[in-house]
Amino acid sequence: MASYNDFKAKYIGKATDVDGYYGAQCWDLYAAYARYLGYPICHCTVTGYVQDIWTQRKTNGILNHFTEVTVMQPGDVAVFRKSPSTPLSHIAIFDHDAGGGYGWFFGQNQGGQNGAANLVKLPYSATYDTAFRPKCFGTTTQKPAASAKKWTQNCTLRVGDRTKSVSCAIQGIQGNCVRCDALGGLVPLAHVSEARDTRDGACDNYLATTNARITLDECTVEDVDVRRNLVKVHGYWVKPGPLMGLR
Repeated sequence: MASYNDFKAKYIGKATDVDGYYGAQCWDLYAAYARYLGYPICHCTVTGYVQDIWTQRKTNGILNHFTEVTVMQPGDVAVFRKSPSTPLSHIAIFDHDAGGGYGWFFGQNQGGQNGAANLVKLPYSATYDTAFRPKCFGTTTQKPAASAKKWTQNCTLRVGDRTKSVSCAIQGIQGNCVRCDALGGLVPLAHVSEARDTRDGACDNYLATTNARITLDECTVEDVDVRRNLVKVHGYWVKPGPLMGLR
């Protein structure tokens, strides 16, 4: 049976170059992990950097074999944005929590000799909103406690809150963005999903007509502008009307 700890023991301290290009890059260890799990490998098809594995997750096939999660456990694959800690984006495997907003991550090209796989401490704030859990590891399902928070609209949102939107109509598609007036304008397609109450046919994440409806995927509130009544997510501002918070 596949085991993250067995994989780590086999690869730690080694420099692995799966594709034969540029030496031991962070992508190569992810690729080796995917092969170890018996899964196809996803590539960096848009920008050439590993951020593509997360931003293109809805079309690159990774969700056929991994489940998106917001709380990581050992063995989950995390993709990092371009940030001061990960300037060109990054991909690594979560190992354990380090406290203080940091986790220990097993990866390549993160300070090891010749890019060799090692463990480093990186901030959770640099990761994208979800990580990928191998489906072969299964998931733990727990009944929510009676006091568990629920998604609530028309609530006060604060920096650091998790948020997502209710179903919203679209007014068109421009390039890689969808126009949604309820959210304030153009929103990247990578950040939305087709709503269950869509009106352009099957709910298949293919927006065939402007009858389609979308939801903004769960994300983190990065800033709040009370004067303009706007909320920042993913680096851009949206209207808070359709947004919900956990209360």
